[in-house]
Amino acid sequence: ATPGSSTGRIAIFNRSGSTWSFESFLDASDAAAGDLMGYNNVSISGNYVIAGTPAREAAYIWFYNGSSWSQQAKLTASDGASGHYFGTNLSLDGDIAVVGAAWKTSETGAAYVFTRSGTSWTQTTILGAGGTIPSDLSTGDQFGFVVDIDGNSLIASASNVASPRGYGSAYIFRTSNSGASWIQAKKFTTTSGDNTDNYGYGRRTVAIDETSESIIVG
Repeated sequence: ATPGSSTGRIAIFNRSGSTWSFESFLDASDAAAGDLMGYNNVSISGNYVIAGTPAREAAYIWFYNGSSWSQQAKLTASDGASGHYFGTNLSLDGDIAVVGAAWKTSETGAAYVFTRSGTSWTQTTILGAGGTIPSDLSTGDQFGFVVDIDGNSLIASASNVASPRGYGSAYIFRTSNSGASWIQAKKFTTTSGDNTDNYGYGRRTVAIDETSESIIVG
């Protein structure tokens, strides 16, 4: 990445005891100026790292083999287009990745689920615009603005910050077949219902923990 070019890159640090040391940079194989790689959209799980480049409508996955990192996949949406900002937010857990595209279909928004088999990542599901669930989305909801996945559970916010501002909501989804398909389990909205709450708006404002059966929404 060239300084000042807004290409972006990922910096990896390793811990030994209480000391953290820089290990390496991760760059996309087709990195270019203006990509904004890693702009508020990085996730790590085990030996895998995922980062988005919303300006390029893509997300990249790297794998650590025990001694070095290498790019394993470049993810794009099956129905992607300029202006969807695929990669605005994303999350990775085990063999499942979810990537948000909150500006798709006049900012209705969508979230794409990918699963890994061996070294290959395949899109399995579209949630939101282009999919069948949630079924109550509308123009401006910005579904997929923030996403998080843990085990067989996924949370996605519909921050609804398009004009006029809305109170926002968060949706919970679950899979019983390792991410091949999903069902909607729950929808949450702010208790006050104030249309300036911006529920789920921000770069890391929803999170889910399957073990404790808990979520948090900002």
